Amino acid sequence: MAIVVNGNGTITGISTGGLPDGSVDVDTLAANSVTAAKIVDGTIVDAEVTSLAATKLTGTIADARFPATLPAASAANLTAIPAANITGTLPAISGANLTGIDTLILATGFDAMTGALTSLDIVGRNGIILRDQWKQGAKSYLGLGISNFPNLFTITGPGSPSVLSNMMPSIEQHVNWITDCIGWMIDNNKSVIESSLAAEEEWMDLVNEIAGMTIFKSTESWYNGSNIDTKAKAFLPFIGVPVYAEKLEEITSNNYQGFIFDVSNK
Repeated sequence: MAIVVNGNGTITGISTGGLPDGSVDVDTLAANSVTAAKIVDGTIVDAEVTSLAATKLTGTIADARFPATLPAASAANLTAIPAANITGTLPAISGANLTGIDTLILATGFDAMTGALTSLDIVGRNGIILRDQWKQGAKSYLGLGISNFPNLFTITGPGSPSVLSNMMPSIEQHVNWITDCIGWMIDNNKSVIESSLAAEEEWMDLVNEIAGMTIFKSTESWYNGSNIDTKAKAFLPFIGVPVYAEKLEEITSNNYQGFIFDVSNK
């Protein structure tokens, strides 16, 4: 059964046949506690909605009047009570009785610029682990190389524009730069590359000097790790894509100034 609507959206009758253009299934409306007063261009308008389930109807409900009181939603804190497993729409959570869920929100945190690296056991010279070296704050040279970690290239790492730029072109820029660098090493019989500590320190000083001209450093944000209690607070992105690109070209033209080559890879 369907409500039949004429060209100007006025309900003209009820059809027991198929659903013509501009109609809405009556049974569906009733099941979702919707009384449709008018339908325009296939959209229910001026609808009296007495159930949130009405929002699941096919099409768009516009100008809907919701009741003043809606059923309270229940939520399970998966941080406090971890989910044991998830099957379909029903997660098995110890200490919680769930019969089903409408939405599963995976708010796992945002460890920007460093989390993807510190979550791994990346081991450098003398057995140092990257997360330990960065415990007091992440540092790198150009966001591409890290002292004590030979032959490790990072893409859009700390000290590069990364999150303050269009990420896809920035990733492509780094991939191209790394490819050219490896090619240069092969042509020049170099087998080991590592950023110098001096170059790294100088670069991160520049990153913070530029950031100090803005309000970024005074703002509590994931930009400086304020969203993670255990993370050292430091502003990590380089502000200024054109300047950064010019600096990469300058370093490349000077045989990768700031990098050390062929020091024993141990």
